[in-house]
Amino acid sequence: MLLRASLFCFVAAALGAPPASAQTVLAWKFQKGDVFFMEESNIADQSFSIVGKAIQQKNTNRRVSRYEVKSAGPKGFVLEQTIVSWRDKQEGGPPAPGPDDLLERLVKGVVFRIHLSTKGSLEKFEGYADLMTRARREFPGDEVNVFSAIVTEDLLKSSIEMAFGALPANPVKIGDRWSRRLRVPAGPLGIFLFKDIMSYSGPADGLEKIQVSTTFEYLPPKEGGGLPFRITKADLKSSGAKSTVLFDRAKGRLVSYAGTFPMTGTMTIEVGGMTTDMELSATENRTIRLLERAP
Repeated sequence: MLLRASLFCFVAAALGAPPASAQTVLAWKFQKGDVFFMEESNIADQSFSIVGKAIQQKNTNRRVSRYEVKSAGPKGFVLEQTIVSWRDKQEGGPPAPGPDDLLERLVKGVVFRIHLSTKGSLEKFEGYADLMTRARREFPGDEVNVFSAIVTEDLLKSSIEMAFGALPANPVKIGDRWSRRLRVPAGPLGIFLFKDIMSYSGPADGLEKIQVSTTFEYLPPKEGGGLPFRITKADLKSSGAKSTVLFDRAKGRLVSYAGTFPMTGTMTIEVGGMTTDMELSATENRTIRLLERAP
């Protein structure tokens, strides 16, 4: 028996035993005083059909934020976010309320304080009350209610969670999967509850690649939110939302998050007590980049 065991060890050593699967640690590496910029771009191409009339609409939303790391430690990070620019442009469809730079004028200069765990999950968000104080000064009468319905605290938090919350909680090897849930408001149009399945694909051109597959549940708004119509029912589906995350492991920074979110379905809207059925087809292309300098 001893001879057999020794012979087996000798052969195994000669041939080389298969190596254990290597694991990769993906983690943020923020230091106090670090400054970087986040560029977010959303382009939504939409097609509506209401009582036989087709309407084409394109919305382009671009936001640039400056981030400064105020503290970094074993319990997490505190970042300050300042909006540098925020433009929303609509082409086609009914006229959009206000000029393209309306959001920028209201939000620019407001500082949001973001508390992240060491893995990037959002623990606390501060500054929304200051934004609403400014909105009340700028908007006369009930218009502030429309603004607060569109630019909600959850809307501001959702992009932070999407950018910083993509990393796994533990070391991973190629093929490992994990999941997360995101609450993504669509202003007065309702809420999307995203479920992301993340899969680590391994190194790609010096970066780490994560593939994301997304399904969602749509929740209509409880109230009209200041709009002249109310969504009473909706059946929306996605034919397959896919995203790719690129992460710089050496620097501990996100490089990019790029996703395509197709959606089709029907909605029932109520206007002045009358209901109308609407068919919807839309594709949103979303990109997030972290940059060392302002774009």
